Amino acid sequence: MNTTISQISEPINQFSKALEFLYLKGFRGRDFMRASEPGLRRLLMEKNFLPDFAFESNDSSYSRHLIFRHPDDFFTIAAMVWKPEQGTPIHDHDGQWGILGMVSGELEVKNFFDMEKHPQKDFVYLTKVETYTPLARTPNNVCSCADIHMVVNRSVNTSVSLHVYPKDIEVCQVFEPTNSEDNTYKIHKIQLSYSE
Repeated sequence: MNTTISQISEPINQFSKALEFLYLKGFRGRDFMRASEPGLRRLLMEKNFLPDFAFESNDSSYSRHLIFRHPDDFFTIAAMVWKPEQGTPIHDHDGQWGILGMVSGELEVKNFFDMEKHPQKDFVYLTKVETYTPLARTPNNVCSCADIHMVVNRSVNTSVSLHVYPKDIEVCQVFEPTNSEDNTYKIHKIQLSYSE
């Protein structure tokens, strides 16, 4: 699905224009995410800014809905729906930081750091550096996602989050624990897609 300006709400349209302005001003990577936070907080104060399909859930996995993709791939906005205990494995964003804001409910976000190069190909050393619990309609409703992180809904209710990425991420690496004492994880590449 390639969402266009004509198909999105005015609050999303305004947020997209603000993100484009930041990009054209030279903001990239983590700086782009930090600079986008005030606009995301303003957007989350709006009512009914997401289309109905953005709230559709899936029993087998969290849902990932494309809301807006910049035509020049400057950034992407996606909505995700998480039923209780649904979440992601530890994964990356192809070298990119992201930011998420809570539309409803809450999530647990754990960021990880790639400590050093592993001697074996397809393995990596990781250490957990911080955990966030963003909660909708509070000052704590937005958080940054490091390039390597995991997300899970630990609450008893379905949660909906809005995500901004500095490009459309189609491939990511998943990091599987090996139960070793030196924080070694095995790397698998997976293809990402949006929910229908």
